[in-house]
Amino acid sequence: MDDNIAQFTAITNCDPAKAQRYLTIAENDLEQAIQLFFEGGIDVDAPEPSSTANARNNATGARPESPINIDDDDDFRAAIAASTGGLGAGEPHEDDEAMARRLQQQYDKPADEVRAPIARVQETLRPLDGDISHGYGMGRRRGGRAGIFNQQASSSVWNSVRDSEAERSLLAEATGGASEQSRKATRLAQMFRPPYEIITSLRFEDARQEAREVEKWLLVNIQDAGVFQSQTLNRDIWKAEAVVETVKANFIFLQYDRHGADGLEYLRLYLPSAIDIPSSAEINPFPHIAIIDPRTGEQVKLWTETPTVPMDFVMDLHEFLGRYSLNEDAKNPIQTKAKAKVDFDHMTEEEQLEYVMRMSSENGTSSSHARGQDPDQLTRADANDTKGKRKKDIDDDDLMVFSDNDGRSPKITRSESAKSPTPEDMASVDPNDPSVRFAAISTSNSHNEPTAAEPNTTRIQFRFPDASRVVRRFSLNDQVVRIYEWLKADYVQQKFGGQKDFDLSFLGKNLIESLDQSIQEAGLRNGSIMVEFTSED
Repeated sequence: MDDNIAQFTAITNCDPAKAQRYLTIAENDLEQAIQLFFEGGIDVDAPEPSSTANARNNATGARPESPINIDDDDDFRAAIAASTGGLGAGEPHEDDEAMARRLQQQYDKPADEVRAPIARVQETLRPLDGDISHGYGMGRRRGGRAGIFNQQASSSVWNSVRDSEAERSLLAEATGGASEQSRKATRLAQMFRPPYEIITSLRFEDARQEAREVEKWLLVNIQDAGVFQSQTLNRDIWKAEAVVETVKANFIFLQYDRHGADGLEYLRLYLPSAIDIPSSAEINPFPHIAIIDPRTGEQVKLWTETPTVPMDFVMDLHEFLGRYSLNEDAKNPIQTKAKAKVDFDHMTEEEQLEYVMRMSSENGTSSSHARGQDPDQLTRADANDTKGKRKKDIDDDDLMVFSDNDGRSPKITRSESAKSPTPEDMASVDPNDPSVRFAAISTSNSHNEPTAAEPNTTRIQFRFPDASRVVRRFSLNDQVVRIYEWLKADYVQQKFGGQKDFDLSFLGKNLIESLDQSIQEAGLRNGSIMVEFTSED
């Protein structure tokens, strides 16, 4: 409790006594207490409310439950006078007839008297959410009262903001004025502001239609303002430069609040079991991040853990883009393993608890299982089955044939025949053939990794068939061939115990075709490259 009070006072700059009262109201939930403080919805210093009627009764000595006995008309008029403050001293008493005459003159008008016409006005109908361009903006998208952690604004307006004063005004509007209470409140509001720059303010079905037209994937984020991980996504992930660039180039991005109309519509389609889960639940599927195929509506990738490092998330996106394509002629991965079906509704409480504990101990946190299985993982064969190898089509012209004692003619693969090529073979080699270009790459030219302090460098992630990953830093001016040289001379030989033929693919493109391009020209900055072995050696 003392730590929460210290953090609360450090953020809000209020005294410990007030911090104690806010934390008490929020049941010692630090984030909720901070939100209550900046939203200004509760005044912990306000005195106990009392009604005006009670104050008046106390002043006159009367009790509110005491009956008023009225015996005649004079007593009735006196009671009315007492209730309305009475007539001023010296004012003449108005009898019933005079009052009726006055009211008649006040409300009855001559038949020929016509009231003045209503002034003409011109108004423009505006959608309730405040987004004119799409009619489905942040106000409709988000539920609950506006605040620092539940900002509501139109993304189309934020996209055009360039002036700091205008941005501050929009921030105040989005937070319901909470950002104007102090400088710290303003900083917090800016820090946790939703990524309006990349959000598309469309209903889900309208967004699917647009994504089909522009051939982009749908990236959907369902937020819960009561779960702080949703706020850290806005702070750490969605505003990162590399994330913004990747999302703008390849995705239609939707961010919905789980309690808003759009969020509920999405949850009914893809996660109906999460609709009634409270924000305080230990097993919580929010924030939810998934990629949807706009053509079929199929959920093709799901994040079972909340991303915390922007570059790791960017590399996840690049790996997805490298494996999947919206091109009609492309063959996307298909599921090789069946989804595990778990029927919680027909489990006893003991069975549910046992299942969650088992899943948590085996594969991570229980929250990850509440989010479901990643469909993309179901398309990957187990590393023990593949042993880091894949089948590759081999032309008959690339094979050498020899006869054994039985007269049979076993085939030898391209990599085996390339170990000792004859002069006749070399004379007929096509220098543009991918296998020839790969064989010509040096196996002894090691790579010296630049430091992070050096300018014009980038981190590239490599993913191998055994699900392992490695990140290496290169200069943006290095040619793509340096990546091959590092893998052949250093990493593959050391990790896998010898030379192996492999392909490198990035966003569905084989990099053997870009050996002479720089890493910058090939678009590999902060990229994720898939390594696929093509031989068993």
